[in-house]
Amino acid sequence: MILFHHHHHHLLLFLLCSLPLLTLAIPTTWTLLNLARTCTPDASSCLYLFNLDQNPNNNSPYSLDDYTTCYFPVYPFSSLPANQTDFNSVSCLHTDRFSINGGYNSELKFWTLVITDVEKGEHAFFGYTDDELSNGEREGVVPKNGKVLTTKKKRTEEEGEWSGGGKEKEEYLVRSRRGKRKVRSREENEDDGGNGKTWQILGLSRVQNSSDDTTKVGFKIKDSDGLTAHCSLTLSGSNNDISWFGKVCKGFKISWGYKPDTDGGVMTVCYPQNGTAAWFGWDGISYQTEFGDSLRRGVHEIGCA
Repeated sequence: MILFHHHHHHLLLFLLCSLPLLTLAIPTTWTLLNLARTCTPDASSCLYLFNLDQNPNNNSPYSLDDYTTCYFPVYPFSSLPANQTDFNSVSCLHTDRFSINGGYNSELKFWTLVITDVEKGEHAFFGYTDDELSNGEREGVVPKNGKVLTTKKKRTEEEGEWSGGGKEKEEYLVRSRRGKRKVRSREENEDDGGNGKTWQILGLSRVQNSSDDTTKVGFKIKDSDGLTAHCSLTLSGSNNDISWFGKVCKGFKISWGYKPDTDGGVMTVCYPQNGTAAWFGWDGISYQTEFGDSLRRGVHEIGCA
């Protein structure tokens, strides 16, 4: 077995050396910018937000395809607070193009984020200390670069060892194989959470009343079986940027986070009875009262409560 490995490496080197020089381009890197994590005071949920530049050396203004804003909530699975909770194969709210894994090492107080571009079959690793992430809530974490590795490999475990990432990387590769999801086209921008169920928010409206400093929010939740629940919530605060958590309506728990970079709102709908949840996003929400219908979003089993 050791012999085979030994030869295997020589063969690889030989193959690499016999390629024309042109194809040995500088290894690609992605840059992760503006990573911020905002958690509720009791750490019952955290909202992660970042920008990913997949072509940091290209200054052309036409490379928007390579620039993504991604945000997603994380809920604790166990007794650990959300800011110490690992997450697997999470999607960004607006697109299924990426799958994100986060692993927390409590001894080192260190986070590893692995971002996979499912369409391209590539992934990169980024590491952050706890301090960086909590400061990042205020000032946006320093940009980090991650070397891009190919995900689509027949011998996944071997690639994990070979690229020198050790245990973390191997575990991730094994998990990413298990969690292969079918990817839908970006135009559709809808996923089925792997269980075929979707929810949709219909007719979201918001009335802000500064005289008593409240906000009234109304909407319907419609599931793919055609059932609807009407929700009408009264919240304290009348600013555009209020966030709120765990408001109960017809057996659902509804949370809302404000996203300053796009003047956006992220709604999380959780159904504690079976621990499923879905996320919905709206941009440009200031001074609006009618937000209309959301896209249909996949319902994911995340154990929210």
